[in-house]
Amino acid sequence: MIYINKLRKNWHVCLLISIAFFSHWYLFFDPNILTTGDWAFYYNSQAHTLSNFNIYLSSFNLGTIMPTPTNWVFLSLFSLLTKIHISWNVFERIFFLIPIIFFTPLSSFFLLKKITNNKLIAFYASCLYSFNTFFLRLQMDWLTYAFIWWILPLLLLCVIEYLDNNDNIYLLSISFLTFIGIVSEIRIAILVLSFLSIYLVFYLFKIQKNFLLKLIKILCLLSSIIIGILMHAFWLLPFKFSHIGSDILANAASNPFISFFSLFDALTLRSYQWNNNFVLEGFYRQPIETRHFLIPIIAIIGIISYRLFFKKERQVIFTTFMSVMFLVFVFLGKQEHYPWPTLYSWFFDNIPLFNLYRESSKFIILIALPISFFFGIGLFYIWEEGKKINKPIFFISVLLIIFFSSLLFS
Repeated sequence: MIYINKLRKNWHVCLLISIAFFSHWYLFFDPNILTTGDWAFYYNSQAHTLSNFNIYLSSFNLGTIMPTPTNWVFLSLFSLLTKIHISWNVFERIFFLIPIIFFTPLSSFFLLKKITNNKLIAFYASCLYSFNTFFLRLQMDWLTYAFIWWILPLLLLCVIEYLDNNDNIYLLSISFLTFIGIVSEIRIAILVLSFLSIYLVFYLFKIQKNFLLKLIKILCLLSSIIIGILMHAFWLLPFKFSHIGSDILANAASNPFISFFSLFDALTLRSYQWNNNFVLEGFYRQPIETRHFLIPIIAIIGIISYRLFFKKERQVIFTTFMSVMFLVFVFLGKQEHYPWPTLYSWFFDNIPLFNLYRESSKFIILIALPISFFFGIGLFYIWEEGKKINKPIFFISVLLIIFFSSLLFS
């Protein structure tokens, strides 16, 4: 009976895990290669070339420089596991796909439950954040980017918990998450760390507490992030003090790629390659299905109605922060589409490190979290107002909105 009561109280978590499992059944029942595109496949016979720190890969073409030396960590781990006959198929499932699929809904749910103090809002928001078409598309050929989708909300949760509780375990967690985020995809990790830094600025100047105490906490948080970065000294030092860095940067694009993501793509969290028949044609835009416009519509309702549910100072500050981040990254996510289409190219040429972002898809993760947050609030508002009129009808309506906006994959 105790376990049944726990399940009832935590049905949101159980349902999220169930949705993740059944929507990704192939992970467990399809033994074939699951990914393609930019995601490489390694045979066990290639593992000996990955076993030592060597950014030169002799097993590709006539040999090539590894463009992302941070990847050496998981490639080296795979090399070790081949000694017990673990194949790349098994490795990518255990170390990439399972965390991506199950940790993403859990970390986003617990973050938003912490902020909103409302499990239903957190559940609605987590459904969108974890099962939108852009994120699902990443799982097919850009697993290192998809991997960071669970790291972002968990990092932010650890930051908030440390600011509330001053527990050093969260500092250790932040260092570790920073390290593995950079291992996975350094360009996205830079954006995530920038996102967190801006939140700390909001906390410093907006929360009404002792300024000196807040500053000390923030310095401790920044120190934990720096420690996570310094754990990459094994490649940062060679990158800085040898020709390796210049060799890699020489291969970087001098201009932004063609802009495939429009303003509507960004607002609907939709991959431009995604269509109703799940035929993913590279670099061919597919029409946006009408159902995807439920996402910005419900999010706008959330932006308008959040004051009805959030009274605490931290909730209001977090909502303000999310609003600002949403506007900034939607603007970047549309790349060279209107309005102001030339600004992206200007940023690319004039802002340090911005030339790492040759196209705007890398900003979508920082659109997904804010819009999911407001989507959850908006859907909760519809539910709260609708059940006063007709509870069964609006219960079904809310389920249909979730289904068509995020859970109906194809």
